[in-house]
Amino acid sequence: MKNSPLAAMCAVALSLIAMIVLLSQSAIQQTPFKPVEPEQWVDEVPAPTLEPPDEIIKDLAGHAWSQLESQINGSLVEKDTVVVWLVDQSLSMSERREELAERLEQNHGSDVGNSQHQLQHAVVSFAEHVEFVTDQPTADASQVADQLLRISEDSSGRENVMTAVEAIARRFRYEWKPHLDQNRIVVIVTDERGDAFQIVETVVSTCARLGLRIVCLGNASPFGTEKGYVRYTYSDGFQVDAPVDQGPETVVLQRLKVPVFWGTSSTHAARISSGFGPYGLEFLCRKTGGEFLIYEDQSSRRFSRTRLRDYEPDYLDRRQFEKSLQDNRAKLAVCQAAFQSHPLTFRINPVVVRGDVVAVLRAEVTDRQKECIPANQAIQKLITLLETGIDDRPTLKEKRWQAAFDLALGQALAANVRLDAMNLCLAQMKVEPQDFDDPHNNTWTMQVAPEVEMLSPRLKRRIVQATQLLTQVTGEHPGTPFAHVAQLELDRGFGWKWAESHREDLPSLRNRQQTCSGLTVSAVPQSIWSDRD
Repeated sequence: MKNSPLAAMCAVALSLIAMIVLLSQSAIQQTPFKPVEPEQWVDEVPAPTLEPPDEIIKDLAGHAWSQLESQINGSLVEKDTVVVWLVDQSLSMSERREELAERLEQNHGSDVGNSQHQLQHAVVSFAEHVEFVTDQPTADASQVADQLLRISEDSSGRENVMTAVEAIARRFRYEWKPHLDQNRIVVIVTDERGDAFQIVETVVSTCARLGLRIVCLGNASPFGTEKGYVRYTYSDGFQVDAPVDQGPETVVLQRLKVPVFWGTSSTHAARISSGFGPYGLEFLCRKTGGEFLIYEDQSSRRFSRTRLRDYEPDYLDRRQFEKSLQDNRAKLAVCQAAFQSHPLTFRINPVVVRGDVVAVLRAEVTDRQKECIPANQAIQKLITLLETGIDDRPTLKEKRWQAAFDLALGQALAANVRLDAMNLCLAQMKVEPQDFDDPHNNTWTMQVAPEVEMLSPRLKRRIVQATQLLTQVTGEHPGTPFAHVAQLELDRGFGWKWAESHREDLPSLRNRQQTCSGLTVSAVPQSIWSDRD
């Protein structure tokens, strides 16, 4: 389990972000890139065994294991097969290692399917370092299961999965009888996205040359963000959902981060599943002819993998992805806006003001108006950036990019409207303080309202634009995380209203900042991943 700052995902993504920033300044700088034999990669992935349309799998672990069994059995029909179990040593993986050992002993205690070909296993563990638990592949499944249970736990917070795959490739090439005609499958067992992704393209080419197929039993990536959750059980049985690095599902962030208002569900922090694995692991599996199998998904909202088939991320090599951004300003605008929004910390606390003293009320309302300014300025910049892609929006052919652009602009416009509406509501209270219906009350609290009472022409236009875009996402992309987030935005509404109450512990103007810290907008780092090191 990892709670340390995020490590750099990959130099590939870093170079893409550098390119995005330069493109936004109309100065594209090409980074030298030596091809790593992409012609050896697998372009067409065998069709996975999918659930019936619109059905969400309940037993993810059982379904993933069944699919893996099918792949191993199919391999044994062809020739002898070696399966290398590459297992994460993280503390949060202890139960999964036990499950794996149990399943392995039950399902591979004898020749699978009475095949005439031999099945052998090997165990390799990884964390900060790579350890070959098995010296040589063995056909003794019980021995392998016992080795899985003996894997030591690691608390370093590092999961160098790519380095581990590269080490296995070297072992096959130089020590594990490379001359034999056999199928080789590496099964990565992890609940995070791992580190050392700067070498992913090189590892893909190496695996392709040696005939290594990579399959992963992992956790689903959260939708458009980096942090996911894993269930960790302490020795006394106490359980906690710990944040770990599980995303994003795309090569660079492509989902906007918008302000979180009180009284509503956060459309960003909510545990929404992407329906795919972390980008680096998905890329590795697909390009070697394997598959990322979702073994666990801690998200509160999941989606049918069948429905998401048309919304797969772009699994392209770096040069291809760079070119796709250069060729379409809408795609570039989405990536730029996501890049600029994620380092921002939008924290807008509840507006609670004293109403028994007019002078105090006006002072507190003025302070809250000032807190809206940096957030609205940041949102306006995102809107301006996204609007540069409007002309190229009709040329988007991929459903995922269509949904991503419309959702990003719709959310940005909606956030802008809510902040403007909040400012209007505050201004109205400051200019004409309301009287309490109940003389006993002394406090005004701002609450969510479906509509905006005071509409300027500009605000009205933006409400119409945001509503049209978000409704378009829900109508054209049903059953997807894009539509789910868009519907949350629509259900939230755009307005605010005042509610009166009585409080015994009236906060004074001086100590209010100690109890209600307002809004924080942090500086944008040079790179999305620059704060991980």
